[in-house]
Amino acid sequence: MNNLLELFFQEGTSCAGSAALQKCLESFISELIFEGLLKELTDTADNHLKCLILECIKILSRDKLFIEHILKAGHVQTVLQCAQLASARVPNVQEFEVQLFDMKLLHLITGLNSAISDDDPNRDSLPLISLTIPCLRPKLRYDLHGLTYLIEVLDLMLQPGEEPIRSLDSSHVNLCIEVLKVLFNITIVEGSLNEEEEAHFMRLVSVLHDLLLCPVQSADKKHELHCHTVHLLTVVPSDSYEELLTPAEIKVTHLLTCEDSEYEGKNMDAIIVLLEFLKIQLDKASPSGASNELLCPILHSLCRMCRANRIIRKYCRMQILPYLGDEVRKLPEEGHLLRNKLCKLFTHNSFEIKSLSADFIFVLCKENSGRFIKYTGYGNAAGLLAERGLMAGINNSSSQPLYSSESEDSETEEYAKLKENVNPVTGRWEEPKANVMDDMSDEQKEYVANELLNKIDQLQRSGVIKPMKVSESGRPVVVDSVAELVETCNIRRSSSEDSD
Repeated sequence: MNNLLELFFQEGTSCAGSAALQKCLESFISELIFEGLLKELTDTADNHLKCLILECIKILSRDKLFIEHILKAGHVQTVLQCAQLASARVPNVQEFEVQLFDMKLLHLITGLNSAISDDDPNRDSLPLISLTIPCLRPKLRYDLHGLTYLIEVLDLMLQPGEEPIRSLDSSHVNLCIEVLKVLFNITIVEGSLNEEEEAHFMRLVSVLHDLLLCPVQSADKKHELHCHTVHLLTVVPSDSYEELLTPAEIKVTHLLTCEDSEYEGKNMDAIIVLLEFLKIQLDKASPSGASNELLCPILHSLCRMCRANRIIRKYCRMQILPYLGDEVRKLPEEGHLLRNKLCKLFTHNSFEIKSLSADFIFVLCKENSGRFIKYTGYGNAAGLLAERGLMAGINNSSSQPLYSSESEDSETEEYAKLKENVNPVTGRWEEPKANVMDDMSDEQKEYVANELLNKIDQLQRSGVIKPMKVSESGRPVVVDSVAELVETCNIRRSSSEDSD
């Protein structure tokens, strides 16, 4: 306090005006408040009070002047020592709440203050989460071996001793979540992987498998843990997804198991949990876009898994796109099955959600446009087909080697009976209808045709519609004249005759 008063006296006597005095006073009050909070932080043993003080410091750190006080010599180290982040001792889970506030506070300070350089002595004192700033991610991952150590932290949380943990409480889950956040940040660093890193990612996904199946005492915390696990699964290498499957003969007693989880010699428990997570997010989805921030990561993860792993794709296809039967009497987007809910998202307000949902079903159909239309209807499928250049019904041959050549398109007897009357546009079976033109004379047919032509011409002239054709690339393009349409029809007719 004496040093602070002497500094204020020296600066105050040199102030030449009210503005300078006001600035000096603000600096004095700011540092006085911080000194008081810092003293209370070091003196108290009450963790709740420590958290409250750190919250106040975090709020005050929005002020640039206050940040300068925090970064003065010794202050950062004091905050670190308060939560024992500067020591080599393994932290106690009960102390984690205070440590978490410290890490968030120091991350905010380093993120807002551009004055900290790589040569700053305080840089090495900052906690791990501070190094998730983009420019420092490679240092944490490669130089400090952050990926290896953080995987070990998760592993120790699941098996702290000789016996694995029976269930995770809220404190354990909070620690796992913070580690998952840091792992997400450092795994999105671009660059090729060597054999050692590939092994690390295999190990990481194996640990994520255990996290998905580990019992959690709180249902809300379990959902939160699964959310961050799914986020991390969006950025791991595709080859590592095979670690989500375990041999069927291996049964782990301390992890949750699901009924009928064995498929092609593998335990699909982790995939079942992910599909259940998808179902929960689909039930929460709304057209307005609210509560949809968790839907994109799970759809993106499942798309990558199904592209990379044949067994995962076949199992998801069996769960989401079972062989069609009597349900073809309804529209693809009507119903409570996963297929119905995903097809309903094809017209969602969010471009990302409707693209990912369509892409997921397209992958389950082995990127075969005919099979995709069969399960969704051409009306629902048109957006993705136009985007991929498949409007002409021709698959991109470059995507086919990704999938096995074995057929998965068997039909049930119910579908075989209804197939002839399924409307390919809507994807729904319809009652056979009499042709309304059967009872019309040639003059009546000509009159109706002219009326239709006139209405189409009016729509075109007003700019409501534009005549288009499917280009050689399979994408729709606008035509400038009727002659182009006639030419396209002639080309198709000649190619059809040649194929016959």
